[in-house]
Amino acid sequence: MSAGGPFEFQSTYSPYFDTLIAEGGETLHEKATFDKDALLNGTKVPRRLFPQLRGFTRKKSLVTAKLSELGVRSGQCPFCRIKMLKHEFSLEDHPDEMPSFRAQASLSNCENCQHWEHVELRQETYDIRADLFDKHRLAIVNSKTREFDTVAPAGTLEEIAQWFRRHPYLYNSVHPSYLEKLVAKVFEASGAYADVKHVGRPDDGGVDVVLVESETSTWLVQVKRREHPDSVEPVSTVRNLLGTLVLGGSEKGIVVSTADHFSYRAREAVDIAARKDFVVRLIDRRAFDRLLATRLPKAPWKEVMARINDDRVRWFGSPDGLPAGEVVWSIEKRNAAREDGIDPEQFTLF
Repeated sequence: MSAGGPFEFQSTYSPYFDTLIAEGGETLHEKATFDKDALLNGTKVPRRLFPQLRGFTRKKSLVTAKLSELGVRSGQCPFCRIKMLKHEFSLEDHPDEMPSFRAQASLSNCENCQHWEHVELRQETYDIRADLFDKHRLAIVNSKTREFDTVAPAGTLEEIAQWFRRHPYLYNSVHPSYLEKLVAKVFEASGAYADVKHVGRPDDGGVDVVLVESETSTWLVQVKRREHPDSVEPVSTVRNLLGTLVLGGSEKGIVVSTADHFSYRAREAVDIAARKDFVVRLIDRRAFDRLLATRLPKAPWKEVMARINDDRVRWFGSPDGLPAGEVVWSIEKRNAAREDGIDPEQFTLF
């Protein structure tokens, strides 16, 4: 739920997540059985309420099961409906010794909104009275972001960036004053300006935001909220801005619009103005979305993964004093040809 007034922006970001754990076990001569209750954030809840666990409990034996066979991973972002990037790894201690410990895990994330999901299957094998007993533990950790009860969400820029990525129609429906303040906050967060002022009001003379680069360099910004996603920002907007620049004694201006694009004549007017030493930048809805996306949280799973990793090291290190250094790590390299330039060999989950 949103907190504070409708036009307030907070400054810090905290990751939220849900953890679902289901457990089961089997012997060499009996099929796998599973606990009737699962743990949701530490509270017992009937397992039947979670359809994503059906693949985990459907198999007669999980001793040699692959994580990919259990059908517990989303694969697709539940918000953006696009395929998430997936990074997989497996761990195993000395398999010929008892007790034996194994783990398979994957981390998936949506490049559009940074929703993420971590799934891990841990298995322990014990020799009990000449019979083998295997204990299975499945953990699903999903990121959880704030849900806002208003079309003008109040929160951190990171939260708002995720919210707009998941609800892009908001660009054309938020209050114009909210959009002006959001534009100001995005420019302020860029760190490219010495000062950023929101001045939008009925008598603002067409100026909504002022960006101060230095004592001698100032950008005047006009923000236009268009209600229709397919709208075109006309040349009249650029002409009005140029008039504002002349009256304000400035040579630099920016138009930020939620229109789909600027008209040909609008872009032509910018070229003509450039020949008269006026610099005008045009930012349509897609361009502003890219600017806001720079505020998306960076690897929001990192803090949670660090805690899981510490727990995993303790888990592997406990039997017979097995030191963590003897755990064999095997990271499967996927998405080798990355458009974002990230070297998969250097990618780390922790």
